[in-house]
Amino acid sequence: MVMDIIQTASFIGAALIVMTAYSFLYKENPFFRVMESIYVGVGVGWALATSIFSMHTQRLPPFYKDPSGLWWYALALGLGLFWYTYWSRKWFFLYRIPLSFEVGLNIGTALYGTVYSQYITNIVATFRGFGATPLDTLNNILISIGTLTAISFFYFSKEHTGLLGYSSRIGRYFILIFLGSAFGNTIMGRTALVITMSTQLMTYPQYWVVPIVLGVFIGIEVLKKLGFLRTFSAPVAQALNLPEKAQTPS
Repeated sequence: MVMDIIQTASFIGAALIVMTAYSFLYKENPFFRVMESIYVGVGVGWALATSIFSMHTQRLPPFYKDPSGLWWYALALGLGLFWYTYWSRKWFFLYRIPLSFEVGLNIGTALYGTVYSQYITNIVATFRGFGATPLDTLNNILISIGTLTAISFFYFSKEHTGLLGYSSRIGRYFILIFLGSAFGNTIMGRTALVITMSTQLMTYPQYWVVPIVLGVFIGIEVLKKLGFLRTFSAPVAQALNLPEKAQTPS
């Protein structure tokens, strides 16, 4: 019984979050701002809890099992403690040591990953040669031609005339085809997401949230038109997009 109540409440809460998120399509409103703040707060809290749990599970081995490798942990512990010298004017220079170490490590790791994933992998994928079938071979040829001509389109050290002009023009067509397909793929993905969420909103018990949220928005707009929502203080009026309360002369 308790699990059924919790599951129903979770369904209703998810539907409420979806409706308040989509309410931005009408206009910016305080319900969307509250939902946005909750979403960001939950994400930050989840990341923090995951980091703390990961730190809790990664324990140091006992000293008597591996005494020769413990100097690595001692070095890491010392660098970690140096981070806290940021709050001391006297020992602030120690803060630069772990900062420099982390920046250098991240740059080295990112450089290796970037060169391998964005250069070497793409170069190998561009010049594959013959494929298993004639269609694969044609596909590989189009990839090679499209890559070279697209690169020539961005070559501005020489006027685009002659062979370079034909190559850059062909590369422009390849670029436009790619941008069109990427945009279409993005629209299809977003549309599929909207259809999925709309389908879930039409199931029990989530469909009860739809008329309630719509009724709240319609009620607020009606009250605003009738002039019943014009006597709020400045913060509330700003949140509801209403005129502020008139200031009485002192």
